[in-house]
Amino acid sequence: TFGDVLGLVLDGAEHAGSGLQTAASVYQWIERAVNSSPEEKELAELRSQAWVLGRRANSVAFRRPEEILLRSGERILEVRFWVPALALPDFARRASEKFGFKGTLPATQETLLQLGECLVEHARVDQDAAMHVYGLVEQIVDEDESLIEQWQNIAEQLPVYRLFRVEDRQVTSVQLF
Repeated sequence: TFGDVLGLVLDGAEHAGSGLQTAASVYQWIERAVNSSPEEKELAELRSQAWVLGRRANSVAFRRPEEILLRSGERILEVRFWVPALALPDFARRASEKFGFKGTLPATQETLLQLGECLVEHARVDQDAAMHVYGLVEQIVDEDESLIEQWQNIAEQLPVYRLFRVEDRQVTSVQLF
């Protein structure tokens, strides 16, 4: 079956190492095997197996789609969340919801703290990415207004805000004014 052969391909990839070239080969094999639109049986196998090369902090590994966050700002989000280490194949990008990729994060205090840590460590990486992460924070506190105070506490303690000025630096909310 497709699932059995996929398992063998992924075992071989695991032995070859979690590199970009290995992942590119796995993606090409899957794309040829499923054509442009996977059937439900193939989708079920692809949802349950670790075939997506993910990156989090200094780690790179094959992960299941449900563990990978597909969100703008990934160059910052990778500090605490698994994001794609390599562009997804076309069939997976077009049907990301069917594969179970994460499109957002839960509205929790832990998520806000993790986002704050991401901003502290990588906010200077990319201005656009930082703006997307600030948008995600806004979405989370809009979803659960009880988290506004939690975010304010985080922002008082950590330099999560980036000044988009001539002198590019990060500051806490207290230092903003």
